[in-house]
Amino acid sequence: MLCLRSGNRVVKVICTLLVISVFATILYTTHLSTQFWPSTLYESNEHASLSSVIVSAVAENPAENPTHEKGSTSIDHNNVTNSSKVSKPKATAPKTKGIKDENEKLLPNADVFRHEDSYKKYMQCPTTLRNKLIKSKVFKDRFIADIPVLMWDEHKTLEEYNRLSQYWGCYGWQGYGQDLINRTLSYLNSPSHRYMFDNQLNLKGQKSGDNKCIRCAVVGGGGILNGSRKGEEIDSHDYVFRVNIAATKGYEVDVGKKTSFYSYTITTMRNSLLGGRKRGFTVAPHDKETKYLVFPCEISDYILVENRSSNKTEKDFKDTGPKHWGIPKFGKTVKNTDFKMLHPDFQRYMEWYWIRSSRKYKKVNRPSTGALMLIAAIHTCDEVSAYGFGVNFRKYTTHYYDKQYTKFVYYANHDFKQELKLWNDLDAEGIIKLYKRADDK
Repeated sequence: MLCLRSGNRVVKVICTLLVISVFATILYTTHLSTQFWPSTLYESNEHASLSSVIVSAVAENPAENPTHEKGSTSIDHNNVTNSSKVSKPKATAPKTKGIKDENEKLLPNADVFRHEDSYKKYMQCPTTLRNKLIKSKVFKDRFIADIPVLMWDEHKTLEEYNRLSQYWGCYGWQGYGQDLINRTLSYLNSPSHRYMFDNQLNLKGQKSGDNKCIRCAVVGGGGILNGSRKGEEIDSHDYVFRVNIAATKGYEVDVGKKTSFYSYTITTMRNSLLGGRKRGFTVAPHDKETKYLVFPCEISDYILVENRSSNKTEKDFKDTGPKHWGIPKFGKTVKNTDFKMLHPDFQRYMEWYWIRSSRKYKKVNRPSTGALMLIAAIHTCDEVSAYGFGVNFRKYTTHYYDKQYTKFVYYANHDFKQELKLWNDLDAEGIIKLYKRADDK
């Protein structure tokens, strides 16, 4: 305050800017805490967003095991008598080292999940990677075959609302009105909302009987793709998943141009459109076949799907989130069948048993959006090839579209080292094919 009383105008200006900077930092830190902490810990629970994710476990050989019941880790793929039940399976989550795990305190009963028989539609291919997961010594105790990957209208029951209202942010519906959830899910009412791949369904919502194996390319933004010339190979897959700044124009040789699924939360989509302007990424991918895979982590994700699926206009979009921004640009007129929403149980399942960070920043740490996309593909595709996921963070620039080398920066909210280990373990087990350069193998 003394410097503000100085007679020197330059000193006063500098002091004023410093004071503004300090207050801005305090406000931003407060905003982060309200984004990531459970709504019971702060006054307004409408801003719970961008949290982490949790999981449970799985199946041995389906021919040798009884029906999956409460307390069991086995699944009879031919005899699921209850298509939607809730139970807590016995599971072996990856152990964290050195730091006390606080996830259990933040999310009690986090490993209680809904179970659906829709998974059987994903077991038609005789060489599906899920058979490898079931047999893998590394992953068999993490994999739950009947975890619901997506949400649809059958989930808008009072019982389900009460159950998921225990969990905050990405994990459930705590603080979200039941009316909003019901309105949003009522638009997810077709067979295409229950299963990931539309053209694998007939009019009755059943998978076609040709046992066609589904090949998927999951494309991250990693700098390893710069100069890779993998574009044609990527586009040759049945489906291509992309995320964040999914720039393809001008980069087709390295990353291809096909986009079957664009994966986002409303926050990551807005940030990507803002950060991607200099790369020509000003609207979300909008091919005729493009579907939008939503990872709901805040109330605005539900509001956006409900708004775009109905006859409401953009002016009707009431974003109650912390930034009150408008509707992100999709690049085409979207309808309800263009959206698929990841189930909160799947998001909890993923962190609890797939990417359970041992870092001390647990209250803000969550799997990256790219990690969510890749794990979702592993649970629905029969073959998965991953491109642009971290292999060597020091060797390659951060993103394939960088004009010059950019050093990779670690942030508190993602444990990229843990994710990198997971991708390499999945590759080593033959469950995915992780793109590496010859000198990285």
